[in-house]
Order: sequence, then C-alpha cells, then structure tokens
Amino acid sequence: IIPLTDGRTAFVILDVSGHGVSAALLTGVAKMTLRWRLAEQDELPVVMVKVNGDLLGCLTSGRFVTICVGIWCPRDRTWTYCAAGHPGGLLQTGTGSRHLPATGPLVGAIEDACWTSNQLTLHDTDRLWLYTDGITEAGAPGNALGDDGLQRSLDLTVAATLQDQADTLLRESSSRWSEDPDDDATLLAIECFAMTLSSPSGDER
Repeated sequence: IIPLTDGRTAFVILDVSGHGVSAALLTGVAKMTLRWRLAEQDELPVVMVKVNGDLLGCLTSGRFVTICVGIWCPRDRTWTYCAAGHPGGLLQTGTGSRHLPATGPLVGAIEDACWTSNQLTLHDTDRLWLYTDGITEAGAPGNALGDDGLQRSLDLTVAATLQDQADTLLRESSSRWSEDPDDDATLLAIECFAMTLSSPSGDER
C-alpha cells in the first residue's frame, strides 16, 4: 500500500516465479522499482513499461513477475488499475460481482511489451478483492477453488463484514490443501465507504 500525492493511494499485489530466497529477493526488487516508478509517473501503463525495463535488466532467463496495481482517488472515487499477467481482481457491488480482466502481459520477460489501464467509479459499500493464485489454485488440480469458486464464496457472504468475508475465503481456500500449502495465498480486500467531514461552518458533507 503506497501513499501517493493529492490524497491518492496505490494498492499493489504481485507474485513472482519460483520459491525460496531467490523469490523473496525478487519480490523486494519488484516492490522497490514499483515505488520508485509510481512516485515519478501517474500513468500506470507507463509505470509498467518502466518496471518491465528495470526487471529485464536484472532477471535471469525464465524468471518473471505478475502484478496488479490500482490507484484509488478519493476525490473522484475512481479506481484505475493495470494488471500485468495477473487477474484484475473481483469487484463486488450492490448489483452483483464480476471479475476484472488483466490488461497486459507479465513483467520481466518480454521486451517492448505494453499495457493498458482500466478505470472504474466506486460507490459506497463496493468491495475490491485482489489475490494471488495461491487462493484460486489451492487444492489443484483435482480440488481447486478456481475463479468461479472464489466468486461464489464472496457472493454467499456478501452481507458479512469485509474481515469476516476475507476470513471465510481464506479458510475455504486453505481447507483444500491435503498437506501444507506449497504456494503463497495472499488476499487484499478494499471497501469503499463515505466519510463525513465537518466544514468550518459546521456543515457536513
């Protein structure tokens, strides 16, 4: 979670190839270059091009990173995201839920790759769910939760608090492992709600 200028905030979830110390080091590098590029550039497709160049310069063959980064602007109540080889997440609204698509290829493997961004306007009680494949692929191949299972779990618990929804989903995912998990399961949950601010005149907005 990265504070930006003008009250905006960037939310990032990423997954690196491989496991162990090398994967942890790659995660640190990816986080560092993302913070740097987000500080100097507002356009997410440009950010991803620069991050891709940074990672291409230091990754060995066969290594890569998938990233979903979104910027929340409270003034306009907009969520602008770029998903590089990663799900764009799942959006829950008062009228239902839907998966948000990726907007370009993974990062650190393809020269001259390009990305696009999507923008959504969020309303009170809308919820965004960002996740790694350790959530949806838990129990694979025979008992994986999958994208449909994730959506079904969230739809069935839509009346619960955000924390209770997250706890339920994580329990359902982890229960599908017959042994200790062999992949990370990371979940980032975001809820949009109105804030009441008092002006100097005493009015509320």
